[in-house]
Amino acid sequence: MTSEQFAHEDLLYAVSNKKDGNLSCRFGKKEEIIDNRIKFLEKYGLTLQDCVITSLVQGDGIMVVGKNDLGRAMNSCEEETMVADSLITSERGVYLFLLIADCMPTILYDPIKRALALVHLGRPTTSLKLVQKTIRRMVERWGTDPVDLLVHGGPSIGKNAYKLDFFKEDENEWRGFVEQREDGGFYVDV
Repeated sequence: MTSEQFAHEDLLYAVSNKKDGNLSCRFGKKEEIIDNRIKFLEKYGLTLQDCVITSLVQGDGIMVVGKNDLGRAMNSCEEETMVADSLITSERGVYLFLLIADCMPTILYDPIKRALALVHLGRPTTSLKLVQKTIRRMVERWGTDPVDLLVHGGPSIGKNAYKLDFFKEDENEWRGFVEQREDGGFYVDV
């Protein structure tokens, strides 16, 4: 299984690449971005109206979404209308859409309860225990048993490209993923 594959009969998992163009309204003209989104989704038989998008803020917000949220902000470039770093749903036909660059998109799927989460994991959201909070919300809302969860981490930045000039000592949970090199920089593997 490559980083761009995650197989389960209930799910469609897709990762864009450079050929798909810019999909984020933060970095370009709205018309071009919406056109890129349309073309990307067409490859999978989807439209903008099939998806839910959120604005990421490196926080621990979790949003439960459903069919009433479909298409919201997908063609308007107003992602800030929904702010959360974790989207969850149990409604079939609701496609979760995250715009991630360096961080790790993480899927949590409960095939028993058919509950799905798509979580944005970077250093801040990982330190805020967003995965654990998302699982807790799935347990509370749908009765998910964490043992049943299928988990997949998508592509993310690694030590070869992610350099920090300083690293807080209180971030001990990151110690195994950070390497201080001779240049004084701290290189992080998300």
